[in-house]
Amino acid sequence: MDQMNSRITADVRTRRTVAVLTSGILMLAFVGVNLASAEDEATLRAEKDFWQERYSSLLKRADSLEATVERERELYADANRRNYRRGTVRHVHRDAMLEAQAELAEVKAELAGIQEEGRRAGAMPGWFYEVELERESGPLRPGTETGPSDEGRNPLYLETDSPSE
Repeated sequence: MDQMNSRITADVRTRRTVAVLTSGILMLAFVGVNLASAEDEATLRAEKDFWQERYSSLLKRADSLEATVERERELYADANRRNYRRGTVRHVHRDAMLEAQAELAEVKAELAGIQEEGRRAGAMPGWFYEVELERESGPLRPGTETGPSDEGRNPLYLETDSPSE
């Protein structure tokens, strides 16, 4: 009987030891998974930042080039209407407009393919939509004033906090 009790006690101890070791191994595995997921999350965030920055810079460049084309077109038209007929001023504006249009075409072609290129590289479509939404809704930074400014208004009609005499 004593031999049987000691054998049962040894079995229980062995099972407890195996259970403790197994739980320890599982805990280490979960810690390893958490570390791996943290690294994956950091990598995913870096990829997201890369694609959003690239898309945003292309959109800003396209806006800038469109403004340049429009400005140079107006200057060229003004030069044609004035006394610059035989001068080179109008040609300078025309050349600048044509260069901006060519560069704008390149930027638009790159914009047309960036989402497909990003998708192939593993970028999610929502990353690009976030950039577009931010552009439509304005800056998402706190403390940035988005209301109308008083610049150019008559100071007599501005509402001020200090009483005037």
